[in-house]
Amino acid sequence: IDFANNTTVSVSRHWTVRVISVGAVFSMNMLFVSAFSPGVLLYLYNGPTVNMYQEWSVPTGYFFAIFSSFGFVADVISRKRIYTKKPSNHPLRYLLLTLVGVAIIVTQIPVIAPLGTFFVFFANGSIYAQSCRYLDSHLHSDVSVLGNSLFFFLGDCGSVLGAVLIPFIRDVMAANASTN
Repeated sequence: IDFANNTTVSVSRHWTVRVISVGAVFSMNMLFVSAFSPGVLLYLYNGPTVNMYQEWSVPTGYFFAIFSSFGFVADVISRKRIYTKKPSNHPLRYLLLTLVGVAIIVTQIPVIAPLGTFFVFFANGSIYAQSCRYLDSHLHSDVSVLGNSLFFFLGDCGSVLGAVLIPFIRDVMAANASTN
């Protein structure tokens, strides 16, 4: 950064807009990841077993092992697949996939919940990889560390907000489940 010529001031509008545009998407994504995958499900499925379908139940630990495995596989696949490509679109499009996954999770049908987390984490890995690739190619080295720090700070804000919202989401989902 050339402080004598105020290079940062003239460039700041460009890099901050770029970082905030992908950082806001990352923040929303992290809110949903934190709140729903597994987030609130840890409080909804907290008995000794989870009733998967009719009379078929599995121990809760096994349910969450399967659930988390789907998320892990989706995240790994998407990061590898997306980062190797040059970003062509804004990562905002992957939030739709996140919303589909959350909708599946919110149905509270345990047998399809792993599919929901697969969508949430596929979107998570895609948003992360495409945003990082975008920032790598669009931020000047003078502001790269600052830009990436802002990006991750925005993601952390979303994650913390998602964690704070878990009790409220739990109450709404529990009330909805008892009326059905």
